Amino acid sequence: MSSMTKDQMKTCLKSAREAHLTWKERLSKAVESGKSELEPKLVRLDDQCELGKTLRDSFSQDVQMTSHFMTIKVLHADFHMAASEVLRMALAGEKGMAASLLEANGQYTRASSALVLAIKAWEEDFV
Repeated sequence: MSSMTKDQMKTCLKSAREAHLTWKERLSKAVESGKSELEPKLVRLDDQCELGKTLRDSFSQDVQMTSHFMTIKVLHADFHMAASEVLRMALAGEKGMAASLLEANGQYTRASSALVLAIKAWEEDFV
């Protein structure tokens, strides 16, 4: 498995899922105000948040070869790319375009939903 226990894995995944759900609020505020303390080039990096660090550092080779891990790794990178794009547009004054990425069928919303569902599916394997 990994260096984490099953309970630690469940807690980590739940925490990661919840943290990524809060991004929409942050991005919505940036779209509305045209300001953010975050920089798009840093948001784009998928190994700086807790989930990214965990994916990078905490799993054995066996876990890294699982479909859950590989799926989440890709979806997590997609999520950060989409979040970065929303933020870039918001800070560039492209409010309408940025807002469209946050809509129900927007790029950010699709990336976020896919990531959250994949994390939830992995969590359920530990029940």
